[in-house]
Amino acid sequence: MRPFNPGWSQNAEALDSFTDVRNLQRELKAQGAEFVSEADEADEATTGPGSFVVVDPDGTRCSWISTSDLPAAYSN
Repeated sequence: MRPFNPGWSQNAEALDSFTDVRNLQRELKAQGAEFVSEADEADEATTGPGSFVVVDPDGTRCSWISTSDLPAAYSN
């Protein structure tokens, strides 16, 4: 499984702005991405930490994780 955290840099440092996992999830759903299960999807009614797991075209599971509250400037 490949983990991705849109709120961190390559050095695991918090970024000043990033796209929230719920927005990434919405975009991937619109493009027909295969989600592992409903339980792995971020709850769009919440803010702060969230995660989801999708399967890439090669069959690799990719976990998208947001581990902190949204910064002042995040992408909707």
